[in-house]
Amino acid sequence: MVVAENTILTTKLRIRPDAFEEFAKWREKMNVVVAAYPGFVSLEVISPLQDDEVEWVSVQRFRSSHELEAWRNSKEREELLAEIAPLLVQDGEGILEVEKASYSQTQSVTEVFVTKVGPGMHKAYRSWASKIQQVEAQFPGYQGVYIQAPASAESENWITILRFDTPENLDNWLCSKERRKLLDEAESMVENLESHQVISPFAGWFADRSNLAAPAPPAWKQTMIVLLILFPIVVLEIKFLLPLLKALNPAFSTFIGNAISVTLITWPMMPIVLPLLRWWLYPKGKSKKAKTFGGICVLLGCYLIELGILWNLLV
Repeated sequence: MVVAENTILTTKLRIRPDAFEEFAKWREKMNVVVAAYPGFVSLEVISPLQDDEVEWVSVQRFRSSHELEAWRNSKEREELLAEIAPLLVQDGEGILEVEKASYSQTQSVTEVFVTKVGPGMHKAYRSWASKIQQVEAQFPGYQGVYIQAPASAESENWITILRFDTPENLDNWLCSKERRKLLDEAESMVENLESHQVISPFAGWFADRSNLAAPAPPAWKQTMIVLLILFPIVVLEIKFLLPLLKALNPAFSTFIGNAISVTLITWPMMPIVLPLLRWWLYPKGKSKKAKTFGGICVLLGCYLIELGILWNLLV
């Protein structure tokens, strides 16, 4: 499902450190209310990045801007915001809505759950999902959770993306007695549960074929290479492809552009670029730091070259 930017409501909440436990209970209630609202697609709650920070981020997605505005101006949401007011840091910026924002964790491990909920059990599952979120948020290393409701009335699958800072902390939660107890409670409403763990965001592209046991390169290195390859592809598509697709539905033309971009990155660009930068992705020996710094300089130089070549193309 593609969700347009204007159907996303991002809210920053600055919660007093001594009120985190009360906030967890409030969040459970809010999750149940918003998940039942017409047009709801998904909800992501991101905890503070550092122990000494107080900022939580809530990202709520709806099918359309009309349904988002209905929720945004609803009596239910107004009452929830009134309830949380006493828990906010009183600095004038306790709660802030952000029109455009991107929040991600570059150092994290992700567990993706696909849950098939039984017929007529979706309301009960929403309540249970909010309950388990409240418990998992108390475990060390928790970085946030993303929940997507079924894409259509016919679908029964819920998607949950859970993030922790390390595989060890994630496993600590997954193997905990608290989680086992909660899963037992959901047994009557869940028909099937599948899970997949993801550590590297671009694992398929950056796996070291010569040493499959080797760890993937850091996410920031992978991101720098994807940007190096993707930027010129997108610029060329905007210049030459999009004018040819103007007669098509914007969603369909965007899908075609994305499909072409991903295909070109996978082949032939990655097989060309990765061997040239393997010394930087998988540095060995005593000069690792020097190689890492040198690779950053090389990529920054490549960015400047791309910008110089394409600078006037879209003017």
